[in-house]
Amino acid sequence: MSETSLTTCPRVFISYSWSSEILKDWVLSFAHALSAVGVDVVLDQWSLKPGCDKYAFMEKCVHDPDIQKVLIICDKSYKTKADSRRGGVGDETLIISPEMYGNENQEKFIAVVIELDESGEACLPIYLKSRIYIDLHNRKLDGDNFKDLVRNIYGKPSLKKPQLGSAPDWLDEEPQPQNELQKIVSSFEKEVSIPDMSASRSAQFIELFIKKLNDYDDADFNCTADSNVQKLQKIQPLLNTYMDFLYNHIYSTENTGEFVTKLFEDLYNRVGVAKGTCRDDQYQAYEYFIWECFVSTAALLLTNERFADLHEILSHTYYLRHDYFKTAEIKPQTYCHFCRAAPSINEGLKNLHSEKNLLSYSADYFINQIPLPSKIPTRVHLVYADIFLHQYSYIITDDRVFFTRHWSPFTYVYKNDEKSPFMIRLSSRKYCEKIKYLFGAESVDDLKKIIASHPSNPEGYSRSLFCESIPQITDDTPLEEIASRT
Repeated sequence: MSETSLTTCPRVFISYSWSSEILKDWVLSFAHALSAVGVDVVLDQWSLKPGCDKYAFMEKCVHDPDIQKVLIICDKSYKTKADSRRGGVGDETLIISPEMYGNENQEKFIAVVIELDESGEACLPIYLKSRIYIDLHNRKLDGDNFKDLVRNIYGKPSLKKPQLGSAPDWLDEEPQPQNELQKIVSSFEKEVSIPDMSASRSAQFIELFIKKLNDYDDADFNCTADSNVQKLQKIQPLLNTYMDFLYNHIYSTENTGEFVTKLFEDLYNRVGVAKGTCRDDQYQAYEYFIWECFVSTAALLLTNERFADLHEILSHTYYLRHDYFKTAEIKPQTYCHFCRAAPSINEGLKNLHSEKNLLSYSADYFINQIPLPSKIPTRVHLVYADIFLHQYSYIITDDRVFFTRHWSPFTYVYKNDEKSPFMIRLSSRKYCEKIKYLFGAESVDDLKKIIASHPSNPEGYSRSLFCESIPQITDDTPLEEIASRT
């Protein structure tokens, strides 16, 4: 049937069983309700006069091309008479059945169920069993199902097939072969169930990741700030490769903390190792990239509530080389050693930027210039992961390290007015029972004591770096409200 415009009155015929006066009255109300919304109803109570041939009337209505829909009112009486071919309903069945199965326009006949059987099934005659029907068993004429019927009659369904778009441009692009690193990422989740495969793939990933980074080491003693940024831009896609692997790792194994600590220790000690004379700024692209990876790692683990893994990563003692040379002395450090200022990168990024008065071009590049790292919901998650690394650096003990330092949250300048997506939920006791492992706490009370005894912005430190003090953990959830709700 062609789609009927809203300005045209569609015409329908109502077929039903004369089983009782109550039913006849409801059918009359049903016809009135349809008429009220512009549907021209052909009803025996209105059209069939004394002396008329009922069979001829029914046959004419079923075959009439001006009648777009035949509404078959199905109750127990109609089902019984149709299945046994008795009475007027039986005659109608003999007329309708061949019309339904021999006509291309099978949508013309609509079953309207107004009664259920003892098992709660729709009372449908055998010849209508396979048909999609309108359910009006509650007999309400102002509900959604009645509206669906009206939409069907008018050819105006609530759900419409969308218009076809154009073929995407990437169909004409030559598929890029996966490199070895990408193959490990894509195969990790499938192979992790094989004994010892997780550790083997993790070790493989670390080796290939480091090799890929070192492939960009041109050992240029005369490097400039601009050439350092160019190197950073070349290695930048590897951040998403790492994040994809890490995401698979946290949902496939139980040793993510061990993997991450090994990765960052190897990254720091084995990437950008000087082979001869070097300058202090020669390897700052690598230092900045390692910082990006660490902030993104913290954001991913916080977002996915992998608190025990993150605790292992942040409380770990890293043994890191003291300078760029292979023979450099190895000294114990906290994770804060991965937070490097990289002034050459900041200078090179400033040279590329149209705005010359930003507080940190390094932060702007990470938050605003590059695509959001894979698996991170929003940039707010990155900023507050960076802030949390600063906050947590006041909680860890520092008697293990070569010299004392704290994490500087360079991206803090992009905090704006958003609240921490991680710490805002500390009012929930259920959440506290999970996050306590991040702080190494044995109980929620222990968690509160740890947070209370380690302020993260001592007077003078935060304000000397930024325009306002860096928030404490309790800024979004005051100490007295921690674990106050279920």
